[in-house]
Amino acid sequence: GTPKGVMVEHRNVDNFFRAMDSVLERESGHGGVWVSVTSISFDISVLELFWSISRGLKLVIQQGEESAAGLLNRYQATHFQCTPSQARMLLTESGVDDGLGRLSHMLVGGEALPVDVAAQLRDKVGGSLTNVYGPTETTIWSASHRVREEDRTTIPIGTPIANTALYVLDEFLSPLPQGVIGELWIGGEGVVRGYLGREDLTQQRFRPDPFRSSGRMYRTGDKVRYREDGTLQFCGRVDFQVKLRGHRIEM
Repeated sequence: GTPKGVMVEHRNVDNFFRAMDSVLERESGHGGVWVSVTSISFDISVLELFWSISRGLKLVIQQGEESAAGLLNRYQATHFQCTPSQARMLLTESGVDDGLGRLSHMLVGGEALPVDVAAQLRDKVGGSLTNVYGPTETTIWSASHRVREEDRTTIPIGTPIANTALYVLDEFLSPLPQGVIGELWIGGEGVVRGYLGREDLTQQRFRPDPFRSSGRMYRTGDKVRYREDGTLQFCGRVDFQVKLRGHRIEM
């Protein structure tokens, strides 16, 4: 197939970085080392490459054949991000326990986080383990959830990051109550300009936000529901899209 170009503006990324300051507790200290193992063709690399250096962290980019576990140990990494598929492979690498144990923050996202992977990571990561969710069309991550001991049956998407709104709507774009499954629409400062050269598709997926005085919202195609604790739970897709190692594929 042909990849879609998404027009993300600098203001979207600036807002995203400011929101991630809170998620990553940037106010609590300075310095640190971020080991980046993500391809630059994957949008989550923007966080690794530019949030890190703009916040004063040392950035280490994986090159050659050295393993992620080797890099975490050699550079005594404090920050790390990957997909759940990659995390499952990481857990099998030799010496990974020491590397994970030194981390202050680990982010896992791009696809659903399996409970067994979350449990293994939670036991090994020295700092916080955060499940993150978001499509490129709303600028990388739109929600986060600090994985807890009690997350034993499912790992929630979480709650919105700063300046982001998460709406669970029915087919008539009416809000649904807690516990009822609906489609997730995302509004706020992360919503991008649209698709490059695809005005038809832009009109299908982006709509004026009826719940705010200005702005637009994006139709994710993800089915979700609000849990009693106020977090969102992913419940599948409304279409036939699948995710393979973090990549969205239209079947």
